[in-house]
Amino acid sequence: SALVSSIRTALEGTDGATLDVVSGATYRSDAKEQFASFFDFLRPVLQGFSGLAIFVCAFVIFNTFSIVMAQRVRELGMLRAIGATRAQVTRTVLSEAVVIGVVGSVVGLAAGWLAAWSTRSVFARALDLPDGPLGVGWGSVIAAFATGLGSTLVACIVPAVRAGSTSPMSVLRSTQVDDTYRWGRRHWSG
Repeated sequence: SALVSSIRTALEGTDGATLDVVSGATYRSDAKEQFASFFDFLRPVLQGFSGLAIFVCAFVIFNTFSIVMAQRVRELGMLRAIGATRAQVTRTVLSEAVVIGVVGSVVGLAAGWLAAWSTRSVFARALDLPDGPLGVGWGSVIAAFATGLGSTLVACIVPAVRAGSTSPMSVLRSTQVDDTYRWGRRHWSG
């Protein structure tokens, strides 16, 4: 503060130029406020894109599980035929979803951390910034893990309920005799 006032008094006699003399702390706080105001504008935009990405991922998971359950209709019908209840089949499919959600969340967290670390390293070298620790808190990790697991489970509820309502008779109805075998050269040459 004393240095700032002595610089101001020394520069008062310059040729009418208006100079603004501020301390380093004042400059940092002003820059921090400008940066915060920029991110106050940018934060809702980024959150909107994040919500859209979560919705699209949940839709893809829903479609994938629906297709997989449709392909496994014979297996699920067989489980029902040997005595599994609807609730047991539904819980089986939801437990598969939990395993997939946990593995996907762990892989996503690792990939996100790697992307953040490499981005920070590139910018630190390119802009000659000081290298420091990566600021990822436990709250962010838990929120990301919960979002990944939760969106997977929510997306898999409908396919799991559909899988649980598979009729044991669907196994018998979907069984067909393979009549694509032809009595051709390979049969007679064998």
